[in-house]
Amino acid sequence: MSGFPVRALVHAALAAVAVQPIVFCIWPLLPVALISTRVPWQEMLVLLACVLVVASIFVILLGVPFFLLLLRLGRTTFPATGLAGFFAAAMPLAILLWPTQQGMTSSGGNWFGHEVEFYVSGAPTVYAWLSLAADLLWFGSYGFVSALVFLAVWRKRLYGRAGCNASQSSHSRPSR
Repeated sequence: MSGFPVRALVHAALAAVAVQPIVFCIWPLLPVALISTRVPWQEMLVLLACVLVVASIFVILLGVPFFLLLLRLGRTTFPATGLAGFFAAAMPLAILLWPTQQGMTSSGGNWFGHEVEFYVSGAPTVYAWLSLAADLLWFGSYGFVSALVFLAVWRKRLYGRAGCNASQSSHSRPSR
């Protein structure tokens, strides 16, 4: 193979984006389905479109560069790629939501059915940090799944199957 396999990269990126509405529908909407709550289909379409837009941005700006770095390092294994996807999704959220001093205000909210204080006199409480950790795990799981799908499609396009033995993964860097 001569040159970089751009087509495989594009297919893998598209698959990583396409899996997100499925993941979105399974995890957050499963409780809604179990309690038989109806969500108007128009609202669902808007939500799924938003998921696709956000996933596209994350895959293009963070996921693909992380994957290319792993590829250059010869570390395109499922664990390494999944972990990179987790961090690619969780990092921006951590930067945006990191609990900081909030002046002298106090605020609270619902923590799994219990009213708790997230900030007391402007200082984050344990619940603010736990809320951040839960959000990072939740959002990171989207990146993890997306990265695994990305790698599976990448390997399928390059080798004809999603699985790859150790000798192929050590030579996963295409020749230039």
